[in-house]
Amino acid sequence: PAQFTQTAAAVNFTNLTRANSDYAITEDIDAAYLSAATDHGPFRLLVGLRGEETSNSSASNNVTVNASGAVTSVTRVQASRSYRNWVPGAHLRWLGFDSRLVLRAAYTEGLSRPAPGDLIASVQENVQLNQRNIGNPALQPAVSQNYDLSAEYYLPHLGVISASLFRKDIEKFIFTSSRTAADGVRENLKVNGEGGRLTGLELVWQQNLTFLPAPLSGLGYELNATFLDSEGRYPGRTGEDLPFVLAPERIYNAVLSYAYGPASVRASYNRMARRLESVGASALLDTYNAAVATWDLAAKYKFTRQVSAFCNVKNLTNQPSTIYQGHPGNPTSLVYYGRQINFGLNLDF
Repeated sequence: PAQFTQTAAAVNFTNLTRANSDYAITEDIDAAYLSAATDHGPFRLLVGLRGEETSNSSASNNVTVNASGAVTSVTRVQASRSYRNWVPGAHLRWLGFDSRLVLRAAYTEGLSRPAPGDLIASVQENVQLNQRNIGNPALQPAVSQNYDLSAEYYLPHLGVISASLFRKDIEKFIFTSSRTAADGVRENLKVNGEGGRLTGLELVWQQNLTFLPAPLSGLGYELNATFLDSEGRYPGRTGEDLPFVLAPERIYNAVLSYAYGPASVRASYNRMARRLESVGASALLDTYNAAVATWDLAAKYKFTRQVSAFCNVKNLTNQPSTIYQGHPGNPTSLVYYGRQINFGLNLDF
């Protein structure tokens, strides 16, 4: 070790990384539920109630640095809290046309807890990105009231066509609030929003072409599209028409598959519209994930019942992840992850 040296910048980076990453958090969830179901002819009614008690505690560091990036102080801080939620639900299903047609209606409530890493009571400095991430142990779980209607029709030869309408009324949703501090550092803080609404339509058409002559009988496809209309209410932005955070207006998926004999191949396409990433003090400071389209490929060959080979490729065309602030012409982050290739052998005993 005596033969190795570090530059001052490397020493600062090592000390800062150690101070930022030195934290611990525990979360315990106790839950119980009751449910009941009844059938009357083609109808089935399922109702239930779930209760959950959540408690968590954390220990982390408040870190400060000077202009050169050196750590000047590290203060240990702790936080703990607990809360209780009641989550009811009711589902109604109807079967018709020899069970080929399925109609569903549901009312449910749900919750989404904050990510544990967002609850630590810390101030973490990132000199390289000129950012300061502030933890928020007071974050509350997002709660939602959900209304769903759907119709599914099962086609001959392993196929289905379905349409779903849904609405979600969400309170206390969690988003990233960003601002530029007096020292010029961008501060990011997870906070609870005032409320929001999502209304959507999902369309699906899936079909295996088993009625075609071999070997074309192994072909199949799946098409689905989701259309969202959303509204979010954010502290300090009252009266503005803002979408719900991380809710794109459109999502498209297409899958072409082939499975015949020992071989199977699956090509997938996904296109997602832009989505709000974080909310600033004005529209010029809001950040968005730009629209993106990706291709994935998966192939498998079965040599015997016990031995098979596989190869999966994600992001086949190496599409980047782009974040911009205020306008697409003002990108703040452009990241290429490259193609991810995973291949190997499976042995089943």
